[in-house]
Amino acid sequence: MSFRAFVFTIALAPALLLGQLNSNTVTVTASQNSDSQPDQAIFNVTVNAGIDKSLDDIVKALASVGISTANLAGITYQSNLAALTSGAASTVGWTFQLPVALSMQKQTLASLAALEQTIAQADNGLSLSFSLAGIQNSDPQTQNCNYSTLIANAQAQAQQLASAAGSAANRITGISGTTSNGVGVCSATVTFGLGYAGSPGPHAISITASRTGTAIPDQILMVLTVTSGIAWGLDDIAGALTQAGVTGMSFSNVYTAYTYDNRGNSNAYLQWSFTLATPLTALKNAIGQLLSAEAALSKRNSGVGLSFSTGGLQASPQGQPACSQGALIADATAQAQALAGAAGVPVGPVKAISNAGVTVWDPLGVPGYAPSSTCSMLVQFQLN
Repeated sequence: MSFRAFVFTIALAPALLLGQLNSNTVTVTASQNSDSQPDQAIFNVTVNAGIDKSLDDIVKALASVGISTANLAGITYQSNLAALTSGAASTVGWTFQLPVALSMQKQTLASLAALEQTIAQADNGLSLSFSLAGIQNSDPQTQNCNYSTLIANAQAQAQQLASAAGSAANRITGISGTTSNGVGVCSATVTFGLGYAGSPGPHAISITASRTGTAIPDQILMVLTVTSGIAWGLDDIAGALTQAGVTGMSFSNVYTAYTYDNRGNSNAYLQWSFTLATPLTALKNAIGQLLSAEAALSKRNSGVGLSFSTGGLQASPQGQPACSQGALIADATAQAQALAGAAGVPVGPVKAISNAGVTVWDPLGVPGYAPSSTCSMLVQFQLN
């Protein structure tokens, strides 16, 4: 069962509340909300593999259940020099998110269970595990907006307010709304002229259009942790890492930490944090290089220690989706025409454009959330 509600936000000048109709307008915001039912199940699928395996190797093993590189949600690896020295296997965890229709949930469970057994029997150094992470709406923006009802309710509310002030809400003089990814949001702010023969402004339909594109992660941040004596400086640490074969890292943080002996005496040392952006295609080589640097620093007994782990996925500048100004203007035009048609007013030509720019969201270490960028633009049309 769907539920629909209308919410009104009233914007009245103080003079209007005093009965002095100086602004000659009444503005009402009407919103329409409709429930949307989840239609997808989300599975988390994790493959543990040796450090010699690449993303292509993992995706090839998962291809039968429809997983591709686009489903990659996170990579986990923690260096352990002591374990490697003793001959213990070191593994990388590759986590993917697989959305499927709810009607396919049972079939997907069976397919994943069968693949888990197949991989276990293949003796190729891979192991698979999976879980049901939850359910979602495949298109949360889809709403059944009735703009005619939206405008009618705004007009009724405006008329009620105007009547309380001893006036009347006349013709529409301004409309503003939004659209996201080509889908009109069920909300509109409508300005009506108040009971006199003139036609106050703004005489415009203003639409804020936005589009969000999901970037394709093509890099992973390696998180480097370096320990040193209290007297070491940043240049000293950078030099030691460079000498060990690690370059291109970015400094993140440093703080003083302490160790304690069995008598409670403390010994201070510095803990440094760096990040190193690595192409996914070069992850195997990067891990090998960092392991060599970790071992080299340990052998030198210089008081500098290195460990590292994987951080979050990210997109390089080349991997960010491009903004289409033409698409934003087209979205704004379609929304303006829909609202104007419901209001019975004509839409004129574009009178102003304000490019709000691009907002990039690049989550670090948050499985299931891919980097994305949102382009937005405010387009104002003449209201004839």
